[in-house]
Amino acid sequence: LLGIYTVKADLGKALDTANRCLSIAEQLGELGPRARAHRLVGQTLYLRGELAPARQHLEEARRLIQSALDADPAGLAQSIGSQVMTHAFLSHVLWLQGEVGTALETGHQGLEIACLGQGAFHRSGALYFLAWIYGWQLDFDTLDETIAQLHQLTEEHNITAWGSTDEIFADWRALLTKKHRKRLVREHLKSIRMNPGLRAPFKLGVLSQGIDDDRQALQVIDEAIDLAQSTGECWSDPELYRLKGERLIQTDGALGLQHLNEACELAQSAGALSWHLRAALQLGHWYEAQGELSRAKASVVGVYEQFAGRQDTPDLRAAKALIDKAM
Repeated sequence: LLGIYTVKADLGKALDTANRCLSIAEQLGELGPRARAHRLVGQTLYLRGELAPARQHLEEARRLIQSALDADPAGLAQSIGSQVMTHAFLSHVLWLQGEVGTALETGHQGLEIACLGQGAFHRSGALYFLAWIYGWQLDFDTLDETIAQLHQLTEEHNITAWGSTDEIFADWRALLTKKHRKRLVREHLKSIRMNPGLRAPFKLGVLSQGIDDDRQALQVIDEAIDLAQSTGECWSDPELYRLKGERLIQTDGALGLQHLNEACELAQSAGALSWHLRAALQLGHWYEAQGELSRAKASVVGVYEQFAGRQDTPDLRAAKALIDKAM
């Protein structure tokens, strides 16, 4: 039942159901069911954009799984699926919170655990979640390599749960360039509108970047924002408002700034440091174009300094370049 609600992106009902699972699991007191229930609550909270409690539940799930394995090492095979999905969802939360290196490490740990088993399903699932992170980082070379592995697995083993549901992955780079993007936008829009499902708001945001006409692009972004509000799938809200501000600011500076500031506020409220930096960068570049370097630096520096370890990502490099220019 929870799976149905999640796939349909009815996240209010999904969260209610996940909490019921957790209540029952706590009554049973067994480590395995408790771990799965915490993971289900955590993954649902993540999709709703509630990152801090999502992380708490996912880390508790990981702790309980380890406790179960310490008590019964022979249970490893039965726990692989739960471990893989816990690591996968936790990796996404960590990336959104700005812990990029830890997110990738966690995602790859999930892939290593999946490889301990014999099932291609779990390996393809781990690759699927890693692909999202590489896409978010705009690391298209690694994304393409990951997608090639994912497609090989899903085709060889006739798995439909991952590879066939997100063909937008394979076209992500093309949608941000000139290559065939009008056709790609048309095809993907048709597919998403026929069957919105999970992550549809973010996918619509990606598609908007492949549309040249500002009016049409804004219509798609508004469609994404409305869909997120109706389903409760709010993890990508800051990015959607950033995309809207990016479009608007070219023709209406005040309105564009309003949406970029709203993107920053949404990201800050959610603890989504990665989205916050991207929106702050958009603000900073606009002020830079106006010749206001001090305001450009002020827009970015506070967010940039929150990143631990200064991981090497395109957004962090751009932020550092902008700060250095304003020195």
